[in-house]
Amino acid sequence: PNFTLTLEASMRPQKTGEPIELSCDVTNVSQLPPGGRLGVSWEHISLPDEGTNAHSSKLIGSLDGYGNLLSDSAYKDRLDSGVLGLSRVSPNTFKLRFLRTQKIDMGQYGCTVSAWTVSSQGDVVKAAEYKSSPLTVRWDTKSKQASECHLASTLMNQICLGAQTAKARLFFCLTYWPQIESGAHLDSKTKK
Repeated sequence: PNFTLTLEASMRPQKTGEPIELSCDVTNVSQLPPGGRLGVSWEHISLPDEGTNAHSSKLIGSLDGYGNLLSDSAYKDRLDSGVLGLSRVSPNTFKLRFLRTQKIDMGQYGCTVSAWTVSSQGDVVKAAEYKSSPLTVRWDTKSKQASECHLASTLMNQICLGAQTAKARLFFCLTYWPQIESGAHLDSKTKK
């Protein structure tokens, strides 16, 4: 059997906690004999840890030729609880869905589709296997509020440290820090 795989994200998270859905579509299926079936396995390759180039590859789970869900991976608890799901939505389309993403879910995903046929003895055997190109999924993990607080704190430090005398630093910090801390912006009169 020959076929082509297309892996795409039908739903991408903008931040941690949002859902993601990936679709593995099988096209141009030829020479799949009567009784032949398709199965899928999903793999995740984590983003490199900060300061390293090491990637960690993990099998998420698979649907075999009978449609049975198989997983003995680090994802088993999430699969068992239903937070993570693998499904066949049509004979040639498989889905991977996370209801709530975690930061560790960022990385590259791949699907491997196997063609299963029935042998002359009646056993189901793997006849062919094709792997998709990897799909990278990532999102911004910093909240807008945290970024604004960091910016205000950095600005305050620069202003306070930039004052010429200790007395001027103390005056400026005591006068304007409550406004910056509360999110109020310095107007043009306070910028000198």
